[in-house]
Amino acid sequence: MKENKVLYKTLKLIYSPLLKILYRPKAYGIENIPKKGAIIFAGNHRHAFDPVVVMTHTKRTVHYMAKESLFKGLHGMILKSIGLIKIYRSRIKFSAGNIPYITFQLSEKYGIIEQCKEFLNNL
Repeated sequence: MKENKVLYKTLKLIYSPLLKILYRPKAYGIENIPKKGAIIFAGNHRHAFDPVVVMTHTKRTVHYMAKESLFKGLHGMILKSIGLIKIYRSRIKFSAGNIPYITFQLSEKYGIIEQCKEFLNNL
């Protein structure tokens, strides 16, 4: 996965204080995040900023899967350049068998949102 690290860090620098002011998110267990190696961040996805909150609370670069409809215009170019992975939901049948393969073939640092909750329950 090749991402634009300067853009990723710039967006993180902008969104971190903004989210802290507007939403006051609380993160617990940050000290347990390993500095290197494979990791999956799994969280609920109740708001569009949820993945951004995870990304702003760790020093590691996190790659998310995102539905193809988000990759349009300037917004799509930004998402692609910071390392988000376009997923065509209609083309992929998510199952406990294929998600780990997709995840670990693409990235060592990966975020999974609630849509993958069923997969996590089947591990």
